Amino acid sequence: EIRATHAAVVALRRQATSDHCKDVASLKLAALEKLWEDYQFGPVFTEAYPSDACALEGLSSFLDFHIGPTGELLEQRAEPDKTVLKALRSLLAMQRALARPASLSQAQWRDAVTDLEDGVWQGVAFPELQE
Repeated sequence: EIRATHAAVVALRRQATSDHCKDVASLKLAALEKLWEDYQFGPVFTEAYPSDACALEGLSSFLDFHIGPTGELLEQRAEPDKTVLKALRSLLAMQRALARPASLSQAQWRDAVTDLEDGVWQGVAFPELQE
């Protein structure tokens, strides 16, 4: 039931964007899902960052499906999925904030940076840092 609700939210969000933007978001979502299914976490980040506004919608849809719109499904995830999804969520938040710096509160910036720090220090989200 939760996943059905999330799918409905994603569908409503997509209706509000242009056709071109929808195409870009769909391509981004498909690329992320393929990499995720193949457990290619490093390339997931390469695909997620940097992203333009339309691609961010695809990244947002990906995260909505995997962790829920407010992150309520995140705690149910096992490692390393949980850490990777947290880092992706923070990349999404920071990319959106860079496009509109006033859009994040101080607490949201702190949460986004903390999520990234956790991922980096655990070496899961950015395995290339271990080389």
